Amino acid sequence: RHYGDMAPGEPLVEPAPEEPPRRGFRLRELAGDIARTHVQWGWRTPGTLDPDTPALDLLAVVLGQGRASRLYRGVRERGVVHNIQASNYTPTELGVFGIGAELDAEQARAALEAIWSEVARVAAAGIGAEELGRAQNMLEAWVLRRTETVEGQANLLAEWQALGDWRLAEQYLDRLMSARAHEVQRVAQDYLALDLATVLVYRPEAAPGLGLSAESLEQALRGARASASALAPAAVSPSGRCGDAAHQRASPGPPQPPPAPQRDRQERSAASAPSARASEDGVFLYDLPNGVRIAIKPRRSSPLVSMGVACRGGALHETEETAGVTALMARASIKGTENRTAAQLAEATEALGGAIAPATSSDAFEWSLTLPSRHFERGFELLADAALHATFPDAEVERERAILLSDLQQLRDDMVRYPLHLCLQGAFRGHPYGFAIGTTEAALSRLGADDLRRWHEARVRRGQPLVVIVGDVAPETAGAIVARELGGLAVLPALDGAPMPVWPSGRREESERRGKAQTALVLGFPGVGRNDPDVYPLQVLSNIVSGLGGRLFEELRSRRSLAYTVTAYPIARWLGGAFVAYIATSPEREEEARRGLLEQLARLAEDVVAPDELERAQRYTIGAWQIRGQTNGAQLHDLVNALLLGRGLAELREFPARIRAVTPGAIREAVARSFDPGRLVEGIVRGAGGARQELVARS
Repeated sequence: RHYGDMAPGEPLVEPAPEEPPRRGFRLRELAGDIARTHVQWGWRTPGTLDPDTPALDLLAVVLGQGRASRLYRGVRERGVVHNIQASNYTPTELGVFGIGAELDAEQARAALEAIWSEVARVAAAGIGAEELGRAQNMLEAWVLRRTETVEGQANLLAEWQALGDWRLAEQYLDRLMSARAHEVQRVAQDYLALDLATVLVYRPEAAPGLGLSAESLEQALRGARASASALAPAAVSPSGRCGDAAHQRASPGPPQPPPAPQRDRQERSAASAPSARASEDGVFLYDLPNGVRIAIKPRRSSPLVSMGVACRGGALHETEETAGVTALMARASIKGTENRTAAQLAEATEALGGAIAPATSSDAFEWSLTLPSRHFERGFELLADAALHATFPDAEVERERAILLSDLQQLRDDMVRYPLHLCLQGAFRGHPYGFAIGTTEAALSRLGADDLRRWHEARVRRGQPLVVIVGDVAPETAGAIVARELGGLAVLPALDGAPMPVWPSGRREESERRGKAQTALVLGFPGVGRNDPDVYPLQVLSNIVSGLGGRLFEELRSRRSLAYTVTAYPIARWLGGAFVAYIATSPEREEEARRGLLEQLARLAEDVVAPDELERAQRYTIGAWQIRGQTNGAQLHDLVNALLLGRGLAELREFPARIRAVTPGAIREAVARSFDPGRLVEGIVRGAGGARQELVARS
């Protein structure tokens, strides 16, 4: 209908200019107003359709994707960097193989030497069959996760069709899964040579520079690699096998996972499948005799399964003396268990195509894992081991503490998250919802491994964990596996006593000045908790005022050119919330931007929302929620929140109807209850040159 009348013709192909070959190590160093140093390596690689690309993609996984990767084990776990990853980016006919890391400025040279050592080691000694199989399984699982959504499927088809034929995707996957270890070694030799590398170092302004030219750094890297080669054996996998020539010739298929360790734990139960308490909206609900709850939602739309072990509270029950303990506990939990070292846990999980992901929020925390459903039983055993049987080795806790403290420093560089953090800090001062970064840093510096063990015992092992499983599984079989792993836990009644947040009675400002090119403001007003009925009109309101066609964008950005970015939305936590508006503007227009934003918010309490505007926002709110729910992981997250913090499955079932029931009057009433300029709390990061012309009451 749209394109049928278009005149036929030959496609006009306009290739990019030819990039001439080059050799020669390149280095560039920059400085800026940032908290920690960023290092980026880059090598030129061929395009997507080149026969070498599958091997280069596998090399990226071997080197820098997952906790069992070479760079993670050999650089990040040594404490040289805080984060590191590798990728092979191939948009069309030209690609870039990149390695990126974040680190403390004083570690820049050590990081460069350690990164190059791992790259050169793969080129010289190759990789083992287990490493190759891990990379193949991870990439296969990535493709499956990408095709969970119809948008992912459409993008995948469009990308390959643009390259010539959508069927090329299947050919690429076949080449990926049939690649040999010696091919991965060869592409490392051919493409990742030192004299083909470009290195960028971006450091804080106050940090000293490397003090090296490209020539002297290249010479130092060659010397460091030579020293490391003389002292270190060939790379060893977490299971202890070397990546030597014999392993390179081994069969390249996905490895068989090593057998599960023999355990003799009292809580490991031989229970059969528990009886379902109820089946509601396609979700099977179980209660184990010890109080552990299980929710299983079978979905046959893809051969994947997502699983999670979640607990309520955690950060919500922290004090100023224990701030950050939940986040540190969750991160350190995957660094060794009663049955596996950190490397063994990572290797075993990634061999199945997944990675255990600890996550914390203000009101809950969880461990989750997504992988092909054929690996569910082994995957859940690994997930339960990490969540329930962590040992918190002292050295690992120290390493994770340093990285968490560095992440807090990095938060100060984020011009979206940091002003929001400042706003919540002012709104919920002294409450876990608003602990200052300095408060958390001070508490983390005092916490030890014993503190984590006690917190874990009280909040996880005895804290009534909830298990949620979504995907291609049989409920009875999955329930029996969960009962076997968690049936023997000695669970205690749920812990209460979380403090209620109190919004300040007057205006308050939390601000900092930075050497940035823009100023970012967050204006916060008293909001509601996640189970308050006002949540629904406030959600619809956020989609009326935000977005490219929203009121704030049209007025403040399009018409008045006041904003780079502008949006407004509710934050609804278990015990309270806020309605916030964010605007990024030039420093000299800060006051004008603030006034404009406040004027627009004030109008919301006076104007009547037009019927077409309301209907459009309702459709968008429901549609975005439905689109997001295509993945098992999103549905798992929704089930965890509904069952731990909300009204149960009813809130998911009723969501579309409650959004459709929102009226213009309900929006005005919700805004009137929330919008109180006399209780405005501002979080501001002021860029260079910004000046406040109006006095604001400060507490």
